[in-house]
Amino acid sequence: MASKLFFAMMLQAGSVHAFTCLGKFAPTHSLRYLSKRSSYAPDDDPWGARGPSGRRGGRGGVGGKGRGGRAGGPSDSSPRGAGGYQRRQRSEEFEARRTAAEGMDFIYGATPVLNALLACRRASFEELLLQDRSEAPSKDVQFAAELAGDMGITISYLPKHDMNMLADNRPHQGVILTAAPVELEQVSCLPEATGSGECWLALDEVVDPQNLGALLRSAEFLGASGVVICAKNSAALSPVVSKASAGALEIATISSTRNMPRFLEACREKGWRVVGTTLAEGSIPLGEVEVGPSTILVLGNEGHGLRHLVQRACDTLVTIEKKKGPGSAGPVAGDGNEGARRGRGGGVDSLNVAVSGGIALHHLLS
Repeated sequence: MASKLFFAMMLQAGSVHAFTCLGKFAPTHSLRYLSKRSSYAPDDDPWGARGPSGRRGGRGGVGGKGRGGRAGGPSDSSPRGAGGYQRRQRSEEFEARRTAAEGMDFIYGATPVLNALLACRRASFEELLLQDRSEAPSKDVQFAAELAGDMGITISYLPKHDMNMLADNRPHQGVILTAAPVELEQVSCLPEATGSGECWLALDEVVDPQNLGALLRSAEFLGASGVVICAKNSAALSPVVSKASAGALEIATISSTRNMPRFLEACREKGWRVVGTTLAEGSIPLGEVEVGPSTILVLGNEGHGLRHLVQRACDTLVTIEKKKGPGSAGPVAGDGNEGARRGRGGGVDSLNVAVSGGIALHHLLS
């Protein structure tokens, strides 16, 4: 070990003559070690590229560069340190941007961003972020950039990694809008019913943002007059909901109520028909519901459905019939025999709340 250290010191001193002379006395394995170390160690790196332990570094490290960087000695002036420095700089800029936007929404996706800019219903827009890419963006993204420029909104370009982080690794399509959160109007009752076939959608504690977004999309597409959600125990109107709704969150009429049963009772007194969807006994098939009167369609939670007090506030309870086909047991969904049918080999006994809501809205608004 002492001979190895001595040989290394002589080589670091740059004495080629000493190396030649030492070759006469040094063992063969020591010369092999010395030659191998000399091929790794530049003059300005006393520890060599592999560091004092001779081991390869992990991701980055001092003097490292990306994956497989080598941990080792002082090499800040070396090109090896550029990658780590740039990553640290980007990380600091990213954290500063996210901190500055605390309390704001990062709306992602071309259609949600475009609808938010066109509707202009949010209190403020801070910044439009575009992905720095070589190919041309889509027409919707270009239009959103033009709108943002006309509105005086700052436009910035970020690498794909930072865009993914701001969108929580969800599909952002190369565009993110920093905007104020959606503010809902609190309502205790709807205006007097007109009897012209209008339909509102009431959501009793729908907590899944994907379901809420899908229901908002269906309501907007099928022509519902508006949507009322519970002020508590409901999914927040987040960028996830905006994306799942294909931007319908930005343009649909949405209100909230603190007490859904009282809200429904008050609407009934003003001439509204309240129809609840449930699998409970006593519900009638959806196809038997008359189309035409002003209606509030009520959908319940994904797990337990409509709460008991909400069911009592409904005029009619309906269910969607299960289509009879090969291998089908025959009874309709919600007849109380779901467990028996599962005992005969499984099957699907109910629909997702977003799917059933779309079917019911289509029937009532047809």
